[in-house]
Amino acid sequence: MALLVAEFDKINKKLGICKEDLPKYEEELDIKLAKDQLTEIKEEVVEEMANQIKRKEFQDEKMVDVRSLDVRNFI
Repeated sequence: MALLVAEFDKINKKLGICKEDLPKYEEELDIKLAKDQLTEIKEEVVEEMANQIKRKEFQDEKMVDVRSLDVRNFI
């Protein structure tokens, strides 16, 4: 295990990455992944909403404004 950590330290040193900066990079990566997941979910929801509009059984119902569906309104 120590050998593996030493290899990672060598690689990080070549890339110019300090051990102290690793949590910052990890947090940035987590934020990017979360944004990508949210974008993917949003695209799926928009597509499903478009499909709902096209169905005959839902054509007489009014479309809900997504911005009005804030959790804080129900607390």
